[in-house]
Amino acid sequence: MNRDTLILGVEEYVTLQKLLDDFTYRANTHSSMISSLSGQLLVSSGFKTPFNLLAISALIAGVFQSTRELARLIGEKKFVTFFQEGENWNIYYTLIEEDLLLATFFDDRTILGMVEVQAKKLSKRVREVFKK
Repeated sequence: MNRDTLILGVEEYVTLQKLLDDFTYRANTHSSMISSLSGQLLVSSGFKTPFNLLAISALIAGVFQSTRELARLIGEKKFVTFFQEGENWNIYYTLIEEDLLLATFFDDRTILGMVEVQAKKLSKRVREVFKK
């Protein structure tokens, strides 16, 4: 992956897609995506509901970037994980690599702790892919 432009090679894309599919299954979430901090959607998994993935990716990146500034203002180095709870959907998003975000969508049948554990495992695996 070229970090400046976030261009994935075929092998990186296929590996990232498999890792995300595995995460979505193991975490028991409805759907997931990996995006860049600039909002570029890289891979998605499980989306059957007609969400606008490109808009969601861009908005999540924007929320994440704005909270970085909030962290700075209150003396934190950065925030890396966010959880939003709605009436029907919950969204958990976290930094999984220096410039990559994981966002996953789930309902009340999913246990947040399982999402967090699986996100940490995914983060480690993604780092291994890009070390090569």
